[in-house]
Amino acid sequence: MIQLELGGQRWPLAAGETIIGSAPAAAVRLEAPGVLPSHAVLRVVPDGHAAIRLATPEALVLVNGIRLGTDPVPLLHGDKIQVGSQELVAVEERIAGRTEMVDAGALAAATAGRAPAAGGGVPGPMQGGRLVSLTDGREYQVGDGPLVFGRDAACDVVIESTDVSRRHAFIMNSPEGYQLEDASSNGVLVNGVRIEGRRVLKRADLIRMGSAEFRFYAEAAPIPHLAPPGAAHRLYDTVHGMPAMVPALASPPTSPPPLATILVRTGGLRGQRLPIRAPVVNVGRAEYNDLVLAEESVSAAHAKLLRKEEVWTLTDLDSTNGTFVDGDRIRGEVPLVPGSTIRFGDVTVLFDPSEGGPQPPRAGGTKVVGAVRIPDTPVSRSDRPAARPSTRPSARPSAPPPREGMPGWVLLLLVAAVAAVVLFLIRR
Repeated sequence: MIQLELGGQRWPLAAGETIIGSAPAAAVRLEAPGVLPSHAVLRVVPDGHAAIRLATPEALVLVNGIRLGTDPVPLLHGDKIQVGSQELVAVEERIAGRTEMVDAGALAAATAGRAPAAGGGVPGPMQGGRLVSLTDGREYQVGDGPLVFGRDAACDVVIESTDVSRRHAFIMNSPEGYQLEDASSNGVLVNGVRIEGRRVLKRADLIRMGSAEFRFYAEAAPIPHLAPPGAAHRLYDTVHGMPAMVPALASPPTSPPPLATILVRTGGLRGQRLPIRAPVVNVGRAEYNDLVLAEESVSAAHAKLLRKEEVWTLTDLDSTNGTFVDGDRIRGEVPLVPGSTIRFGDVTVLFDPSEGGPQPPRAGGTKVVGAVRIPDTPVSRSDRPAARPSTRPSARPSAPPPREGMPGWVLLLLVAAVAAVVLFLIRR
């Protein structure tokens, strides 16, 4: 069962909702400056997983140094909750002092306020490893090489503390999973226990080096399904780039058309088109968001996309670097139009609603029409095409074409006039 700790005092949290505030009726009562009568709400599902949300929009709550938005946030062992001037620590005795796999589905269930489905994660090869600082919320990705921690400025994660060695520890991926190796004199703690040499990390492990604390996250690596004996062992890439076998005589899974898409123009996901399949989408740097933009300029809970009566709106969740639509920083809820340019911190995307039904015609688009019968029109003599020359031999030479000049009757009149003048002169 998860508990809240403050100055040696602990509050056990039962299943259901628990109010944190200064009111006498609050289950976790904090009489301190900045604490509202009903400040925050903790929801705990029967298996012990919890999520925290604001009790009122005016409340200010920080979780691991990141301001809490309007949506619930999963709460894990070791998380720090700032309520007014008080800092609470989430403590779960069942995992204190040992490593435990945390089911991502259980965290989602706690956020939604429902019981999780049975089953859990399976240890083994992992991918997408990253650490989140519980002090300032910064994330550090574990790439192909080791992620080095230490006091030296050349380390990947610099910890300015005299209790930390110049090269204190490092994390690297291996077939067994992500391994943490201690190379220090003062040691590394995982879930409150000092490790000896190396240790394979599990999702949601709490790592402490000196005064710095980090939460470890990773996902189980996909295991390819082998084809039946005798079949060709060919792997195909899915749309997500994960290897998967294509079973014989099986139709590929189909997913509903996206309600909208965004084209990422800057940042690590530049050039990718991301589908939006739900009417409510939370955007941010933290992994619990529906749309994760792992950039330092993006807040953990940055903004929310919402579809209301066929119209998409965007709301900024009090992010640090702001949300911009077509160059203007937004305040409150702002409607979006097709082709809107959105900027989350330093990440720019292009919004495109792509409904599954008929689309209204857009200006300048090409429209396909049926066949149209055009009636025959008389062709004038001058519009007729010239006759093609005959290639047949002629019995006699063809007459030369008539010379173009004045009409014949005019010529006759001139000849008659000349003759009359001549006769007149002769008779004289």
